[in-house]
Amino acid sequence: MNRFLIACLVWTLSLFSQTIDYDVVVVGTSPFSLLEALYQNNIGKKVLIIEKASECGGSWKSISICGVPHADMGCHYIGSDPQILHFMTEYLGCQMVSLDNPLDSCRLHPSSSFYPSGGCYEFLGQILKLIEKTSIRLELNCSLEKVSIDPLQPIAYIETLEGKISTCKIIYPQYCYFQLADNPHSTPPPASSNFLHLYLLIADPTPPRFSYHSSLGKGISRMMNLTYFANLAETGQQLIVFQSYQPLTQQAAEDYLRLLIEHQLVDKSAHLLNFESYVYEQCHHRSPLFPQTPTNLALFESLDTRGIQLMSQYIPKWTTALKPYKEAMGE
Repeated sequence: MNRFLIACLVWTLSLFSQTIDYDVVVVGTSPFSLLEALYQNNIGKKVLIIEKASECGGSWKSISICGVPHADMGCHYIGSDPQILHFMTEYLGCQMVSLDNPLDSCRLHPSSSFYPSGGCYEFLGQILKLIEKTSIRLELNCSLEKVSIDPLQPIAYIETLEGKISTCKIIYPQYCYFQLADNPHSTPPPASSNFLHLYLLIADPTPPRFSYHSSLGKGISRMMNLTYFANLAETGQQLIVFQSYQPLTQQAAEDYLRLLIEHQLVDKSAHLLNFESYVYEQCHHRSPLFPQTPTNLALFESLDTRGIQLMSQYIPKWTTALKPYKEAMGE
């Protein structure tokens, strides 16, 4: 009898002493996910980042388009929150400029909106440099397929196409879809929204007349002149991206250029050099897609990623563990 009790005790202890692959698994590589991974690493956690795409950044990635490398994917607006400005300057090492006057430091225009001088490429690049200085593991082309929960201890198992990973915490962006294994409340995979972008590379000898602009009608929701942020200033060329609801054709490109000229946002002599479309696909379901329970609340944490301005709610936490950029990089 004693031997039986001892055997049961040993078996029970072995269950609760199981080696965990990672303390924290962070899903996605948007700025929010990457910065949360850095924070978790700096408080002593063993961290894995998984990304289903072949490149980092999510909607904040950079792309090569119209022959221009490192262009922003889409139109982005950060705003003028001084807390975010300080964080991006001091903790990420970004060179921030005025969005209205990109040739000037944002410090010369403290009340104006700001933006990294190198756009998304600089923003993401600086964060990835910090990650390279850590033991964080980053896996691209790694899709989260399903999650199961250990019935005896607070451990989650992430199923990917490469295998199963155990962790004590899964941190994921708000627009992220996954299912819990054997969950009766699971829903079918959601449809995705396609965000259409049209890039115009134009010849225009005059300086760019705007950086960010809201709708001009004609199926345009917003647009951004990426010339300064894509290192095209003083080349006589400008790169402008539109987020559009219309099919992206050559006729649309010509119509949009004509609209820019009519609104005096480019010179009347401007003409089209090249155009290209890019479609960004995003899940429009919000996780979690499972009931809230004490176990789930301990194992899962969602990041509110509806807009980059919402970084301000995380910065006070992040800065308790992150070092200023120069110190972190050993400069």
